[in-house]
Amino acid sequence: MRLALLVAPFVLVTGAGIPICPSALLLRLPCPGCGLTRAAWALLAGDVATAQRLNPLAVVACPLVALVLGVAAVRYVGWRRTDLSAWLTVPLAVVFVALVAVWAARLAGAFGGPLPV
Repeated sequence: MRLALLVAPFVLVTGAGIPICPSALLLRLPCPGCGLTRAAWALLAGDVATAQRLNPLAVVACPLVALVLGVAAVRYVGWRRTDLSAWLTVPLAVVFVALVAVWAARLAGAFGGPLPV
């Protein structure tokens, strides 16, 4: 129940089309994870092509972030028997570096960028 209350505002804001990215709001520049929220929605709908168009790393990053959020939720609820945080640190770091590299490439015009914000 607590997790639903925590996630509900983000789902409502995202569904209403309100930009919640601080980079987009303040700097008018896409952030390294630009397009990942919309790509996650596309992946949930089964539209892999759209997800990859929105962010080329969506197919890797979204499931990994979902796994991390799932582990965090399980630990928050109190089922502490599963500790995958040590195993997830390196993959998260690699995906973060890859997101920054794709972000820089998109700002330079690669991968369909730069994206409008």
